[in-house]
Amino acid sequence: MVPNFFDLRKQSGKIVNYDRWESFMIADMEDELTKLYELSGDFSLLLTSSGMAAYATINNFIIRHLSSDDNIVTPVPVYHEAEALLSAIPGIKILRLNTTDIDKIISSIDRKTKAIYLTPITNDEALRFVDIDRLIQKINLINQEIFIVVDGTMSGGLIRPEKLIDSNSCSSILYFESGNKYQQFEDTAMKGIVIVPRSLREEFVSIRRELGTILYDRVAVSLPYSISFEEFKLKMRRFAYNALFISNFINTHPDLQAFCRINYPLDPSHPDYNVAQKYLIEQLGGVVTLSFYESSFYQKDMLDKFIDNLIDKCQAKSIPFCKGDSYGFSIPRIHIGASRSDKPFLRLCVGNRSIEEVKVFASCLVEAFQNIQ
Repeated sequence: MVPNFFDLRKQSGKIVNYDRWESFMIADMEDELTKLYELSGDFSLLLTSSGMAAYATINNFIIRHLSSDDNIVTPVPVYHEAEALLSAIPGIKILRLNTTDIDKIISSIDRKTKAIYLTPITNDEALRFVDIDRLIQKINLINQEIFIVVDGTMSGGLIRPEKLIDSNSCSSILYFESGNKYQQFEDTAMKGIVIVPRSLREEFVSIRRELGTILYDRVAVSLPYSISFEEFKLKMRRFAYNALFISNFINTHPDLQAFCRINYPLDPSHPDYNVAQKYLIEQLGGVVTLSFYESSFYQKDMLDKFIDNLIDKCQAKSIPFCKGDSYGFSIPRIHIGASRSDKPFLRLCVGNRSIEEVKVFASCLVEAFQNIQ
């Protein structure tokens, strides 16, 4: 009730006084984030109630523009709930390539291709990295309309695909992300972000209204204020340096060489290292995954035991750490993921902590690994 009572602009008659339709508060937040993202006038930003609400809005748009026998290309796995909605679209063919090779991706596009779904950093155990800059540059040269759907959540929104699309390109960028990850650094309230060409804004506003996916005022009032772009990059840089430190520390530890490894695109052992190092470090995020060389360790009870052991060791050394889904928060956080895999795996967000804390946390990780060997 508070935002409805105190925001008297709602009584002005300039908008429909109905939250599912539109809101001065949400419009103000969209303007604020447009400045944070340094968007040009050619693109428009819309807020939704969550990252999945953002994707659902784009998914509905895609459905309205598909014809029977159209193809959708997914070079690497997309987020599992987005995959569920995508797979439910009838009458289309989905080409799941499972590759980061740009030439192979481009060669899969033909006259029936209507959309390509891109995730710069995959949200699975492998953490594959796609050279989205080079890929979009090549798509610009294709003389047909292709919707380029980009999920920027894992990169914290700092890989900006709309800056790569040519003004003369036949293709359009449809970008989304979960805004309650790195940007907020906490999960007390959720929001989603959609960025589309300004020419499509009214259609997307209409879809958001029809689906009810708008960010509502009663949630918006509990969101933290946006930080400056420079502060955002600084925090994302710390996340990435912390992730790189932990991956190097574990992957070079003599007692763990034959037991486990940390996956992170900027680690030299990662298959996409050569591509990832061409990007700014703040664009790589702060998520790593933990892999074991023996399949027997890919059991949920074993992984739960490892987490409990790690929590005990962190508590003993007064290091903040918690178990929980999602990522991008200031405190290190671990989660057992299994959505896109036939086996559970560990996903760790390293947190926005000082390097001194990270070093102690890394030693706790080593001890926890040694205890389950």
